[in-house]
Amino acid sequence: MFNSEVQSKHELTGAALALDLLRTMHELGQDVGLKIRLPSQESLEKFALLPLQRQSNFLTSLEIYAPVFECQIKSITAGSPEKITAKQEREHLTYMADRMDIELNKEVLKAIDKGDVVEIYNTDSIQVYRNLEFFRTTNYSLLDIVSCSWQTLWERPTQVVEMINQRVSEVMTSEDTAPKPFQITDHIIREKYLGHTQALAIHTKKIARVNYRDRKDAFGFFVNMNVQIIATGSEAQKVGFT
Repeated sequence: MFNSEVQSKHELTGAALALDLLRTMHELGQDVGLKIRLPSQESLEKFALLPLQRQSNFLTSLEIYAPVFECQIKSITAGSPEKITAKQEREHLTYMADRMDIELNKEVLKAIDKGDVVEIYNTDSIQVYRNLEFFRTTNYSLLDIVSCSWQTLWERPTQVVEMINQRVSEVMTSEDTAPKPFQITDHIIREKYLGHTQALAIHTKKIARVNYRDRKDAFGFFVNMNVQIIATGSEAQKVGFT
């Protein structure tokens, strides 16, 4: 469980605090047969070199997410993360929104289907929420993701990267918070950091601006998508981009 009995926040800072939280997540995942990756030594070192504000923002979001993660874990039975229903996914996301004091357009919850990867990013493109389906489809730890650029972690067609950047910019500069089609071509991405090799087929679904609940200015954005693992190891290197 996440609590202060292990080590208090005053005793841990930066990478050490992140590692402590991620170890607890790893252990909770093991209890239900879900692999939550621990960070590599290289990523721990990279994290320690990040600007202090970025480290602080990540740690704060991770501490806010921790009880939501526990709730997600309690929703599944050992070895069966696919059992989480769309209703449970919506409840988990609502719980996170309440903890972060952010407002989700009611249509966002309706857009979530069973089996979707569901994420929320802040305006600095730091992932602050992810569902368990995200963990099922990645070889990376959360610290790998915050410490490295997307280009370092994944190979992706250049035109798709440009489409994603443009679509995010369009949504974030609009005041409309209703979910909209992401409108990104179905494509393949391939992991490439620290020897990880896994090819994933991506079908994006919706994107929506997320505001702070009281201030009504932008907190970040919501996305959901269908992600399928199509090859691993040496076979992943044979998969061409589409």
